[in-house]
Amino acid sequence: MPETRTTGHAGTRLVVLGGNSGSGKSTTARELRVRLGRGVAWVEQDHLADHAGRTQLYYFDISFEETVRRHTTRPLANEFTPDTMRAWYRPRDLLGQPGETVIDESSTIDDTVGRILVETGWATRPPERAGDQALIAEPASRPAADVGARS
Repeated sequence: MPETRTTGHAGTRLVVLGGNSGSGKSTTARELRVRLGRGVAWVEQDHLADHAGRTQLYYFDISFEETVRRHTTRPLANEFTPDTMRAWYRPRDLLGQPGETVIDESSTIDDTVGRILVETGWATRPPERAGDQALIAEPASRPAADVGARS
């Protein structure tokens, strides 16, 4: 029986991003790293362990049509077709954990990242209006964190 290991401590934060291929998980994880800077790790799901600190779960609930539209804007757009993606696609394949937050396709990358920053406590205040870049990360007081993307 494999040994369960615990990672982090009470002050660390783990953000788990779930959703279908092309739903925006990697884009969101990259933007979180850009906004938060040093001290943020991007960990694929296969390397996750029990986390001792605060954990936030987000599921990207994106329609197949929107997933295909987003895919056409990516560098990998020619690597696989919409027919291939249809075989992978699982509607509302939620993580199934308590406290899971569903992000729908109307949420922009700025809205999504802003929401995560606020809900995890990494931002000092929410945006004052839609599209406002009012979020201020607090890197000096922010402990190291893991940002995980689940396919």
